Amino acid sequence: MKNREISLSFFGKGGPEVTAIGLGGEGVLRTFGREAEAEQVILEAILQGITYFDSARLYAGSEGYYGTIWSRHPEIRNKIFQTSKSASRDKKGARTDLEKTLATLKIDHLDLWQIHDLRSDDDFDLIAGPGGAWKPFWMPRKQGRPDSSGYGSSRSGSSGKSNSRMAGRFGPDPG
Repeated sequence: MKNREISLSFFGKGGPEVTAIGLGGEGVLRTFGREAEAEQVILEAILQGITYFDSARLYAGSEGYYGTIWSRHPEIRNKIFQTSKSASRDKKGARTDLEKTLATLKIDHLDLWQIHDLRSDDDFDLIAGPGGAWKPFWMPRKQGRPDSSGYGSSRSGSSGKSNSRMAGRFGPDPG
């Protein structure tokens, strides 16, 4: 069977082009101790032309598996779009998560860093309030700031109101 080319889309307004299909941090990537299998999955995704790679601190070994590949093949890093997420709701926790993520992925920056699993108004209040996690998402790039920041929620019970509050509260740079 002939491989079909994966379509590309711009990420954000004029951002980098990324594949419409990405490799998430689930399946074998959400394990520990399955390095050979994880490597096969990641390398196959690269061979197939996928450029969007997702991970999260909460996805078990996903960041470590990617980090192994990026350290062995640094020439690939500039051709892919690497994301990760922090579930921390406070500033200190988010900064610690970013430092751990960069070290584990063995990269100097993320292309997208997201606040993980925004579910409720309480989450919003913690993130947006004094000492909240939002500020570290806007650190200068020299401190490991990602190219893009955001928030996400993939659970059906998530509060649409919280997502709307988040979108309304933060513009391109909350300062």
